[in-house]
Amino acid sequence: MPAPAPTPKAAELVLRELRRQIASGEIAEDGNLPTEGELVARFGVSRTPVREAIRVLEMEGLVRSNQGARRGARVQPPSARIAARHTGLLLRRRQATLADVYQARLAIEPYAARLLAERPTPEAIARLKRLLSAERALVADARAWGRAAADFHTAVLDLCGNQTLAVLTLQLDDIIAGQGAVEMAEPGSSKESERRLADDAHARLVALVERREPGKAEAFWRAHLEAAWPAYRVTESLSVEELLG
Repeated sequence: MPAPAPTPKAAELVLRELRRQIASGEIAEDGNLPTEGELVARFGVSRTPVREAIRVLEMEGLVRSNQGARRGARVQPPSARIAARHTGLLLRRRQATLADVYQARLAIEPYAARLLAERPTPEAIARLKRLLSAERALVADARAWGRAAADFHTAVLDLCGNQTLAVLTLQLDDIIAGQGAVEMAEPGSSKESERRLADDAHARLVALVERREPGKAEAFWRAHLEAAWPAYRVTESLSVEELLG
C-alpha cells in the first residue's frame, strides 16, 4: 500500500487559507489581516504557526507589518510587480540573455494580436489609438518614445482577453522596458525616421484589429517583431543580470 500523504503543518494550513482569502479579495486590498489573537482563535492553533504564516506572507510581498501589537498586518494583494521580481531573479539564475527574452516575445505577442483581432472591443481599440497618439507625439524624443512604444506592446497583451498571457508578459515588462531604454540612450541607435516607421506599423495593427482580421494581425505582428530585432544591436548579447544590475 502507498504511504499516506503527510499531514500539512499547522502553519501551512493557516498560510494556505490566508493566501486564498487575499487572492479572492475576501480580505480587501489595503485592509488588515485579523490580529494574531483573532487568527489563533479562528484556526485553533498556537501563536507560533500564525506568526510563521504571516512571516511567509511578508516574504511573498502579500502583507506588510503594522506597528502596534493590536493591529493586524496590512494586506498587499498579488501584483505583476511582485511576480516580476521573482521572474527576474529566476532568469538571472538561469543566465538568460535579452535575446532569449525577445524570442519569448516572438512566440507570445503575435498570438495575442490574433486573439485581440478576434474579439476587439471599442474600449480596447480606443486605448490602442490613445497609446499610438502618445507615441507619435513623442517621436522626436528617443527615450520617451521608447517607453511609449513599449506601452503599446504591453497593451496588445493586456487587451487580448487571455489573462495568462497578459500576466506572463507583465512579469517581463521591466526587462523589456529596460532593454528599450538602453537602446534608445545609445547615440545614433535610433533614427526618427525609423521610429515613425514603427508608429506606422502599430497603426497598421490597430487597423487590422478594428477590421477583425486575426490571421493577418498575427502574421503582421510576427513580421514586425522579427524586423525590429536587428535594431536591438546594443543589447542583443546582454544577460538579464547585466541589464537589471
